[in-house]
Amino acid sequence: MDGKFCSAETTTSAMTDELDQERHSLSATPGDVLLSRWRVPYPGLILQGFSRQRRSEPEIEPYFSFKVLREFLEFLEFVVCTERIIVPIPVFSKRTDRIVNSKRNWVDFSVFHLKGDLDLDDEAIIDRLAKAGVLHAAHIGVGDPTADDVAARLTPTSRALQREFSKFLAIEQPRRRAHLPFAAAQMAFWYGAPLHVAESASLARVPYILSHVDEKNLAGYEGELLRIRKGATELLLDRLNAGAKREISKLAELGAAVNFPETPIASMIVRNATSPSGLIDAALELRREFAEYRAQMNQLESDLTDPDVPLKRRLKRARELDLLANSLWPDERQDLRTAATSVSEAFLAIPEVIASPSVKTVKTLAEKLISLPVERVVDVYRKRRVRLLMKARRQFLHAPDLSGRLAKIFDIPFEVVERSRHLSEPRQSSRHSKLHLSVAEKWQDSDETDVA
Repeated sequence: MDGKFCSAETTTSAMTDELDQERHSLSATPGDVLLSRWRVPYPGLILQGFSRQRRSEPEIEPYFSFKVLREFLEFLEFVVCTERIIVPIPVFSKRTDRIVNSKRNWVDFSVFHLKGDLDLDDEAIIDRLAKAGVLHAAHIGVGDPTADDVAARLTPTSRALQREFSKFLAIEQPRRRAHLPFAAAQMAFWYGAPLHVAESASLARVPYILSHVDEKNLAGYEGELLRIRKGATELLLDRLNAGAKREISKLAELGAAVNFPETPIASMIVRNATSPSGLIDAALELRREFAEYRAQMNQLESDLTDPDVPLKRRLKRARELDLLANSLWPDERQDLRTAATSVSEAFLAIPEVIASPSVKTVKTLAEKLISLPVERVVDVYRKRRVRLLMKARRQFLHAPDLSGRLAKIFDIPFEVVERSRHLSEPRQSSRHSKLHLSVAEKWQDSDETDVA
């Protein structure tokens, strides 16, 4: 690792340049998700300390970051399960735009990440997924025209936002004459922009997925959850993943090693990949398999959010979504295998009855169906709606730990992967630690990948 830092603003800049032509005509539709620009992954940090350059003193002991890989795989799960990922380009006033893009102020408006050793950067991901028609960047223009307008409107009504504004005003800037415009720009950038997107997403009836940076900033704002909702796809994916993590946590409580990845679709992606960039290939291939599932979920999402659909039907669809979610990983143990087998036998008899109806075949089918509780028949039918998620769950439960697979994918020693699982962060040399702190000292609550 070369000890340098890269700014997350690079991602927004790259998207703006590459997708400038389409951003003016893109409109969100059911099945899309708005994804915070801070949520686009930085996979370079998966590998640290593997630089081939000769140095007298290694900056860091070779380390494989499961945390960063997990974030990358979470992003790829959305690639598989959603129709399009739209990354909003923030819209600011001209004055704020000048402040944000000033070279003198760039450090105040950036989230920094350590530059890792994996030769797979965010620009490569953006380019691949943009060409595949999955990832798009767009100005979201519903509601107030700019992030400044949202911040100015909401700050007087929120004590939390007023406190943040006071903090920006109190920042000692000896060389800065205009404290108020700078503080207003900070409010627009860190608070106005995500809240602008959240309000627009609500009006457009499209889910908005926050990043850890956004969640941290908005945690104290009263009422933000009223504007941020989950879509049908995200709800089902969350339920599937929560069930998987609940199962493996039982092993962790016993002190046993737990499998990685911890979520079913991520596990499928890792099993099908042969290289770091192959993780994207595997996600795109899996995406093709999920095309019919996405179409069904898009229709469900459309019915739930369309005000022209009668309320009775929308409530029925909401109940259907709730039952689908519960069927993915029920809390109570049931003899589902026996139920599924017996119901499937009954369903398999239906084509025979249609092709050659007779008293015998109809009677046989009736006896099979009558002998089954109605709820079992409906439950198996319901599971067919999410059969690909059920398939992912089944493969996850039968999959071994994939640490060895990860070592082959990333072409690193298995021992490094195993050792890294037990470390919360890599051990740094004193030179690297000082460099890290020189940039991060004013950002006290950073995590492993975020310096600001």
